[in-house]
Amino acid sequence: MDLFVDNNWYLHFREIKDDFQTGDILLVHGRYDFSFVIEAVQWSPFSHVGMIVRAEDIGLAGKTPDLLLWEANSLTNLPDVITGQAKPGPMLVDLEQRLSATAKDFEDVKFAFKPLYLPKETAIGTILQQLMPIVNQAGFPSDEEMANRFVEGRYYNKTAPTDAFFCSELLAHTFMEMGLLGTKYPMNAYAPKDFSDDGIVRLHKRAYFGNERFFNMQL
Repeated sequence: MDLFVDNNWYLHFREIKDDFQTGDILLVHGRYDFSFVIEAVQWSPFSHVGMIVRAEDIGLAGKTPDLLLWEANSLTNLPDVITGQAKPGPMLVDLEQRLSATAKDFEDVKFAFKPLYLPKETAIGTILQQLMPIVNQAGFPSDEEMANRFVEGRYYNKTAPTDAFFCSELLAHTFMEMGLLGTKYPMNAYAPKDFSDDGIVRLHKRAYFGNERFFNMQL
């Protein structure tokens, strides 16, 4: 059965949001400007990916919404919770606001998440807390630059500079900095599909992802 057309199989955000943990992956199918190209090249329904973060794990409990999203895109319709400013590129934003805005502003939107499972002794919050303010200063590549960065990483094993990040590039870089993703392939070699159930990502330190679970924002 195709879960993309049978909404009875979707979870509701309000019922699962308390289960989200830092490091869980958000996958998005939607009609952004460059979505058709990304999905066609990958042969995948997903054109965007980000990381769910709990504020308490990065020292922001009580200062921001409890659930945040670490992502990179060209949108500037939400402020970054670190700087208070909106900009293209890496940002840490309110997860629920991002989901609601995306569902409202773009056509044919679908959301899925993949839970991250970590050994009890593996702590990632401190690393994220140190990494985010630095990476947050980077920009977002143009469509042409994004394509070039991906091709150079995927097919020529050439690492792109950290002055800009596209979504899956940011995610790969973050997992590498946390020591959970190997560096055999550069960060810009990864596409959103690679973090999906059909992808190639395998983690280190006995960490692993669960299967995709689709959800919606309906009340």
